[in-house]
Amino acid sequence: MKRFTMFLGLGSLVLSLAWVLAPGVAEGIVPERINIQGILRDVGGNPVADGSYSVIFTIYNADIGGSVFWAETTSIGTTDGLFNYRMGAANPIPDTAIRLNTWLGITVGADPEMTPRTRLTSVSHAFKVSTVQGAQGGVISGDVAIDTGNILLAGSGPDDILSLSVSDPNIALELRSGTFGGDPYIDFSNDAASDYDARIQLLGDAGLKIDVPSTLAIPTGKVGIGTTTPGSLPGILQNSRLEVADANGLNSDVSLRVSGGGATGSASLNFAKSRGTLPSPTSVQSGDFLGNITFVGHDGSDFGSIAAWIRGSVDGTPGVDDMPGRLEFLTTPDGSATPSTQMTINNAGKVGIGTTTPGSLPGILQNSRIEVADANGLNSDVSLRVSGGGATGSASLNFAKSRGTLSSPTIVQSGDLLGNMTFVGHDGSDFGSIAAWIRGVVDGTPGVDDMPGRLEFLTTPDGSATAATRMTIDNAGNVGIGTNTPSQKLSVNGNISGGSLIVGSTGCIDPSSGLQLSTSGDLITRTGSQCGGTLRLHLDGTTGNFGIATQGFAPVAPLEVRSLDATHVAVAEINRVANDGILIRFSRSGSTNVGNISVAAGAVSYNAFTGSHYGWTDEAIERGELVTLSGVNCNSHDNLESEIIYGIKRSSVPNDPACLGSFLALAEPSKPASTDNPHLVMAVGNGVMWVVDEGQNIQPGDYLISSSTPGHAMKDDETKYPIGHIVARAAEGVDWSTVSEMAGGHKHKKISVLFGNFVRSSVASVNRMLQQQQMEIEQLKETLKQMQAEKPQAKVE
Repeated sequence: MKRFTMFLGLGSLVLSLAWVLAPGVAEGIVPERINIQGILRDVGGNPVADGSYSVIFTIYNADIGGSVFWAETTSIGTTDGLFNYRMGAANPIPDTAIRLNTWLGITVGADPEMTPRTRLTSVSHAFKVSTVQGAQGGVISGDVAIDTGNILLAGSGPDDILSLSVSDPNIALELRSGTFGGDPYIDFSNDAASDYDARIQLLGDAGLKIDVPSTLAIPTGKVGIGTTTPGSLPGILQNSRLEVADANGLNSDVSLRVSGGGATGSASLNFAKSRGTLPSPTSVQSGDFLGNITFVGHDGSDFGSIAAWIRGSVDGTPGVDDMPGRLEFLTTPDGSATPSTQMTINNAGKVGIGTTTPGSLPGILQNSRIEVADANGLNSDVSLRVSGGGATGSASLNFAKSRGTLSSPTIVQSGDLLGNMTFVGHDGSDFGSIAAWIRGVVDGTPGVDDMPGRLEFLTTPDGSATAATRMTIDNAGNVGIGTNTPSQKLSVNGNISGGSLIVGSTGCIDPSSGLQLSTSGDLITRTGSQCGGTLRLHLDGTTGNFGIATQGFAPVAPLEVRSLDATHVAVAEINRVANDGILIRFSRSGSTNVGNISVAAGAVSYNAFTGSHYGWTDEAIERGELVTLSGVNCNSHDNLESEIIYGIKRSSVPNDPACLGSFLALAEPSKPASTDNPHLVMAVGNGVMWVVDEGQNIQPGDYLISSSTPGHAMKDDETKYPIGHIVARAAEGVDWSTVSEMAGGHKHKKISVLFGNFVRSSVASVNRMLQQQQMEIEQLKETLKQMQAEKPQAKVE
């Protein structure tokens, strides 16, 4: 590797203020170059061979180590070891690199940097310079003009940055306009445009004008308008950064005025707060005060007493683009020095008057947008007051509702709730219990200029949590008490007490005796004390049923008679005084006679009698079909003390001993089957029954038993069934050759029968039974004889 040594000669050190040099050197501009000459030798001291060598020039702030101010890598050509180069040709040298104490380091090729470094010194003098570095002072005589560039003034302390003085020792800086009598000004601009960003101008003898077309910021100090001592008075005012004062109170207003700006342009008064520091702000926290507007009066000592206060606070946990807030309005009571919160608007838009936490209590109140509270119940009234306005001027409390959205409302519908007035009491847990309620409801189909409505008045019964409608005023002006659908100007569903007339339902309301008429048509007479009195007559206006002495019960039949005490001989008495004949007649469809109870020769006759048992089944059964017991029974009305209801099914076993009878109908055919509405099974008296052809014609009086055809009877046959389980006798004959109707592959027909369940035995079967019994007796005798023969004899001593 080659080792190099160098002899240097440095040229002038002159630099231009321009940052980028043109290719040539223009008049009046000093190039950012340093001429350097030297001889490059090898380690033996001989000039290097002619050629091109890589060189790095570096300017440091120290002879050893230090910081690099500038560096350039280039190639130099040598002749007999000599070279001539202008440093800065490849990388211009900035004026910041040329200082009082700088050293030049040179590195050739791959060799280490040569040592020692060469200190840069100045030349004898220059006609013009573009920078002055390290000047220790002096006097400039004559005018000084700076065509381009900046002036940087700095000193060693906070009070000697700039000091200007004139002939008058009391004037530190004086500005005069070019024309005598003009208004001198200072312009501030942050760009090269001809306009200004801020201007301070003397307006003759009228004062000083600060013209700020865009913004104005005064980061430190206190500004006084109308006062020369802002923030000097003790109390609240001493914390003010801006104080506007006036002696007579006519010129201390502050106006924020905007002209133009479109829909969003407006004057703003902004209150901003952060934690942390001004240069490094951090997030605020819940409960932090963000800004205040205080109203302060002098209390005879200072301005330390706040009369009223509006403040904005953080009302929740803030986050990025999430700043929940509340507004608080405070006033100071008479005789106090401490303002208290009188009204609050929280982050949900709920307004509290007398409470700082509107809508926070569980129950009805949490839905309130306005909550008025008071500790002693004397100051929670809300008054709406109007003075004047003629005949139509009045205070109003409006409840309005639409469907859709707030910005795009749509029409309401019938039944929509338009507004509520609720009366709520604390129930020991919360305010969730409504005692009374007045509400307005849409009462019909609304349209343009057509809004039918009704008022509903509700109260909550004792022991209940649910309010019930007590009175309604509908869109026709009909008033309903105890009914939501009044049909008259006054419709009452309940008791009305007045003299001896009670209009309404039964109940303990004085007077106790008299006539009671309900709006549904009920007619009741009562005697005795109200709650312990006796109900004499009861006409049910809904069903038309009439009850005699049905105390405590509504009559369940068109005519119901009850006995109220044991002294009565009978519940009811039917007395035909004149002669024998019909006592009670039974009819259907208005006039069709279906039976009667009559008296003849001193005997009561139940005419056209059919006796039925109660039954139940899930099967679909036709009238006249034969049914048998299923064994799954229940009780009438699901009451174990009531009548048995037999489980039934259609018969399908020949000569079945469990046959009950023939199905008649449901007790109430128009209603579904239930334990209150059982099936009726004909078992006594006359009726009808389906019979099937089993090879024999049927004659009147023939015994009938069950067959294998479901729901059908057949003629009894002693040759097949020695013992017959008879369910009825035929009341009419059947010639099967004349019958064509079929069921289960057999001819069948519905006939009239006389019901009667009994067991029939034939002579042959009786003889067989006697023979069987005789054989059993003989066997018993033989067994007894054997037992006696085997018995040991007693031994006699």
